[in-house]
Amino acid sequence: MLAGILFGLFLFLLQGKISFRLVLESSWFCPPIALLRVRPTFSLPAILSLICTYLAVMINTVGSIQGTSEVVGKEDLEDRIHRGIGMTGVGGWLRPFSEW
Repeated sequence: MLAGILFGLFLFLLQGKISFRLVLESSWFCPPIALLRVRPTFSLPAILSLICTYLAVMINTVGSIQGTSEVVGKEDLEDRIHRGIGMTGVGGWLRPFSEW
C-alpha cells in the first residue's frame, strides 16, 4: 500500500498536480486559540452513553483476559483482570491526546 501511495505521489508530481507551496508557507506551530476561548459543556446523555460504552469495553476486556488465560494456563487471574481493566481505562483517557 505504501508503494502505491508513493508511486501515485510520484506520478502526480510529474504531472504538476501537486504543489507544496502552502506547506512551505505555513507556520509549523499554531496553538488552537479559538478552542481556548470556548468553555466546555457537559451533557448528561453524553456522559451516560460514555459510561455504558466503557462498561461494555470492561466486559469485553474481562472476557478476553479470561479466554487468553484458559489457553495460556496462567494463574492469578483476578490480579490480571484488575490490571487489564486499569490499562484499558488509561488507554481510553490517553486516546484523545494521541490524535494531536
